[in-house]
Amino acid sequence: MINFKWENHNFYTIKDLLDERDVIQIKKDVVRECLDNYIEGYPKFQSYPDLHTKYKTTSWKNLISKVTENVNKIKQCKLIKCWANYINDKSDYALHEHPTDFSCVYYLNNVAPQYGTYFIKDGKEIIILGYTNSLQIFDSKLRHELVFPPKEVLSKTPRLSIAFDFKLDL
Repeated sequence: MINFKWENHNFYTIKDLLDERDVIQIKKDVVRECLDNYIEGYPKFQSYPDLHTKYKTTSWKNLISKVTENVNKIKQCKLIKCWANYINDKSDYALHEHPTDFSCVYYLNNVAPQYGTYFIKDGKEIIILGYTNSLQIFDSKLRHELVFPPKEVLSKTPRLSIAFDFKLDL
């Protein structure tokens, strides 16, 4: 686990989280979820936040287990939401934060690591690299948004990620 501190917040990155078989299966599920189940009022193309309860295949169990295990190495937490994002040239997302304790982004498919996650605090900015098949863990309350690849890149290959929100297990 790679970790560092920025503006008194800890960030963690875990590379090579899943084996290729799991990645392939989860990609199929994410594409179907995001493109077939578009939710009005949510960013395009985001799934419902219940993937951790909906999918029971071995691949999803491996993902959820590994994400939860890594978060719990930091603090004992409970997974409360899990959703997927399919970012293409028609997607729209904005700066936001979550009302939880820890958030995670699992990069299922990312054309280049510089298209990771952008954070801003008190006018200071940072981009955390997002490697395909890696996990980022960070403070949910930090304002953040995804870094959009150029439209010409997104028209050829989407950026796929899965987000997780955790609450401290008190």
